[in-house]
Amino acid sequence: MKVFKHTIALVILSVAAGSTFAAADTAEAAATVPTPVAQASTTVAATNADEALTRGVIKKIDTEQSKITIAHEALDNLGMPAMTMVFRAADAKLLQGAQAGQAIAFRAERLNGALVVTRLQPL
Repeated sequence: MKVFKHTIALVILSVAAGSTFAAADTAEAAATVPTPVAQASTTVAATNADEALTRGVIKKIDTEQSKITIAHEALDNLGMPAMTMVFRAADAKLLQGAQAGQAIAFRAERLNGALVVTRLQPL
């Protein structure tokens, strides 16, 4: 009976200690995971917190279709993780001067069901 109580106590302590270390490891791992575009922060400060810009790298531009492919950090305002995807440009003028391989900060919105770049600036 005494051995059983000691075993139970040990199991409880092990689980508690393991949970603490697992939480610390998870937090540390999340803080050190490299991002797809090698940036430390997912957003760039904007004049309004609701319009924070997201960092990305242009992969491809289709000026005829007003589309841009961007490898981007998490889009917090859309609840989307970091990935590479195609967006429509809200205005074709946004794509002027932009080129593949260029690091950018941009704002994407969901307009009429489509993901649209509404702001774009080089970094």
